[in-house]
Order: sequence, then C-alpha cells, then structure tokens
Amino acid sequence: MVASAPVFELWNYCPYLMCGERINIDSSIRFCNQCGNVFNVCSACRVTNRLLAIFCRGCGKKMETEAWPMQAGLRARQLRSDSINFIGEVQSPFPIHLGAEVSVQPIAADGITIISQSGGGVTILSELNGERIGSLSFGDNITATPALRAGNLFIAVGKRIYSFDLGHVLDEAAVSQAIPEWAFECAGDVIEQPLLIDETAIYSLASSGNYHILDAISQSSGQRLWPEPLHIESSLTAPPILVEDHIVLITSAGHVKLILTETGQVERAFPLNRQVDLQVSPFVLNHRVLLADQNGYLLEIILEKSGPVINDLYNQNARISNISANEQFIALGHMSGLTLLSSRGNLQWSSDTIESISVPALVSGETVFALDDGGNGLLFNALKSNPVARVKMLSGGISTAPLMTRSRIVAVSEDGKVAAIDWN
Repeated sequence: MVASAPVFELWNYCPYLMCGERINIDSSIRFCNQCGNVFNVCSACRVTNRLLAIFCRGCGKKMETEAWPMQAGLRARQLRSDSINFIGEVQSPFPIHLGAEVSVQPIAADGITIISQSGGGVTILSELNGERIGSLSFGDNITATPALRAGNLFIAVGKRIYSFDLGHVLDEAAVSQAIPEWAFECAGDVIEQPLLIDETAIYSLASSGNYHILDAISQSSGQRLWPEPLHIESSLTAPPILVEDHIVLITSAGHVKLILTETGQVERAFPLNRQVDLQVSPFVLNHRVLLADQNGYLLEIILEKSGPVINDLYNQNARISNISANEQFIALGHMSGLTLLSSRGNLQWSSDTIESISVPALVSGETVFALDDGGNGLLFNALKSNPVARVKMLSGGISTAPLMTRSRIVAVSEDGKVAAIDWN
C-alpha cells in the first residue's frame, strides 16, 4: 500500500516565516491577526503569499505587486486613476502616534506605509490595522524620500544609500536590525532630494557647497553606473524628474538641463527666462513637465524630439503651493484652498473658502482628494468647488502629501500621527 503524499494547504496559513499561524482568507481585510502582516492571495491558485513576493509559493506564477515607489509626479508612469466615490471615517486604532517627528515624505505599497522619522528610524506600518510590522534604524537622519521598487527599499542617510530586501525585513520583524544588501557612498555632503528610480537605476542629488552632484547607482549591485557623477553649479534646484531616458533638472534661476540617464551627459540646456518657485515640486505627465514660477503662473515644458516647447497655462494671481495632476485634470493647492484646471489649463473651478492646502492633492479619475492644513480630508469632484465629502483625519501640522493605495488613503502629520481611511 502506497502512502498518500502530504498536502500543505498554503492558502490557510500566514506566509511570513516568523509567524505561520492559521488565517482566514475569506475576510475582505487580508492581514494576519497574529503578526499583523499584510498578505496577497494568488489569483491563479488562491495561495497566500507575503506582500512583495515576486512568484507565488503555491503555483510559481509571477505575481503583480502594486507599489507607489516615490513621490507622485517625479517620473512619467501609468497608475490606475479610478474616481473616488466614497471615503470612510477614521476607524480605531487610527490615528496612531509613532512618537517621533516625520522627517521626509512617507511612501506606500499596497497594504503598508513606510515612514521615515527624525533620529534615523524607519517604521513600516500595516495600513489596514495600524500594526508595526517592521522597522529599520540608522545612526543619522534620513535626508531624502526613500524609493521602493520590486520589493527593494532604498534609503538615503546623509550621503549614503542603503538597499534592503523589504520582504526579508518583514519576514524577520523580530530581528533588531536588518542587514542591507549593499551600501553606496555618494559624492557630496548630503543627499537632499527624493531618490529617483527607473527600472534599473537610482538617481541621487547631493549638495556640496555651491554645487549639486547627480549620481546614478545600480539597483541590483550598488555600483556607480556613470563613469563619474555630474556636477551642477547651482546651490538651488528643484527635485530631479524623469521623462523617459532623460533626467530633467531645473534651477531657481530657470535654467533647465536634460541629462541622459545612460551616460550622465547633458544633452541639452535651455533657459525658461523666469524664476522658478523651488518650494513647488515639478509634476511630470508623459512628456509634459508642470511647474510654477515665483509670480503665481503655472507653466509647462513639453519635451518634443525637435526641442522643448514652453507654454504658460494659468495665472493663479497668487503663490501656488503645490501641483498634482492626472491625464484629465490639474490641481493647484494655495493659501486659500484649491483650484482645478483641465489638463490644458482651462479653469474648472476655484475654491477660496476652505483652509490652506500646502501639500499635493490626489487627483484620481474625475475626483480630487486634498488634505488641508487643519488635517481635514476633502473630496471634490470635477463639477463644483464645494467638497462632496469631508473627514477629520489628523490634528497638528501637515507637511507631507497623503498616500493612496488600492483600498486606503493614509495621512501622516509632522509630529508622527498616522490616520487611514477606506475609499472606493
């Protein structure tokens, strides 16, 4: 008599190595009640997999991961842009308090939020139940917004960049300090802009006196990709942005450089003939770069093969605080509220009866979600300037933009409070 082979019902157990407890995947909220980790379910065989697994541990099929790897608008890419029909209230245990100030813009992948704090700590939270499911600690402050791609988390500390396998960090949540896969020391004194990534490289912009130094580093090996870093003679620049195979770098004086990502060479340089407001991050849509000048104008740079085209789109008649956009609309935050434009710069409406909106809004489908300076989440549609829904999310200063994943909108205050709400 031949004994039957044992059957492992992987769909019934938490996929994380430090846990492995039985779970219920019939729940619409997929996180382990034991360890707090979020998991994905394979669409082919229904087996549970850790959040950033590339291949299913049951059938071996490649899995899709939904990740928002950097601040919105720093590179041209396609993201789902469904309209927001409903936003929920803040539910327990949110808002939670991390106990330390937030130093740079948080980032998110589907199911988790990654928050860098003053003092060099990184907290990884489940956006579904608020559990701390991982952490990292450094001896110095984190100086730039991290980046996340294909399960690898890249952190800038001072002038060094560290790469971590985020799946391993989550698997080994009980370990006091995860070991980086590699570390790279950039030229310059300190990395001070968000890390910028494409499919293979990380681009960092470090300051050094009156210079900025642009480096390109391999995501897989941590080796420099260019023969030498590029030195830019300017102490003030906007965050670098990525348009196909070019990095676009804009100085406060309005000088623009187009840098080839493959070689690090400046392919073209041209003036805008105006001073750019560097407190407003540029926003890129396909071949269009949206930016604000110091006189309250919204302008665009269209990068054509024949050369750049520069157009004025809209005069706000007051300082623009931030820009966000999708294929249909452009949202401008300002001291009096929010202005919505068509993608070509035609006014849809302008609201001046709400609090200041100092951080970029989320433009999703035909709706806009904005977080005002009082910590209120406001949902607008394309038809009118009055919010169609409002929810109190946070108290305290607001300096980072809200984050949107497949099911949640997450907001983080300056003093480390975190709130999450449902959307659909």
